[in-house]
Amino acid sequence: MKKTLPAIALVALVALLALAGCGTQSGRLGTPDPTAATAPVVLQRTSAGEVLATSRGITLYIYDRDRFNRSQCTGECARRFVPFVANEGAQPAGDFTLARREDGTLQWSHRGRPLYTFSGDAAPGEATGLGAGPDWRPARF
Repeated sequence: MKKTLPAIALVALVALLALAGCGTQSGRLGTPDPTAATAPVVLQRTSAGEVLATSRGITLYIYDRDRFNRSQCTGECARRFVPFVANEGAQPAGDFTLARREDGTLQWSHRGRPLYTFSGDAAPGEATGLGAGPDWRPARF
């Protein structure tokens, strides 16, 4: 029973996001829709297992050097691992919160861990950011 409860909660969250119409993306893959009010995420099966992904299936990553709701990835790091940004009107929901970056933009976080896409992931289900450094891992629910 304990294992099925988180799965049921995840299914409910994904269904709620889908029904709310918040899962749309704009621009290139991995770029969140700046008008989305809640975290536009889904579960995606990859070579690394089932992970959190953008609504288009692009793998989301966490950085072990980040602090709670505080990104440590800037400059060149942020060009390789692109922050998963949210619009100013975005609202936290469940395990998904917002972190304000040094440049003032909002970044989606999962359980206090800022989320990123990897610039080398071009198609749904890719997880090539796994080999990009020891401090990067796919985000899991």
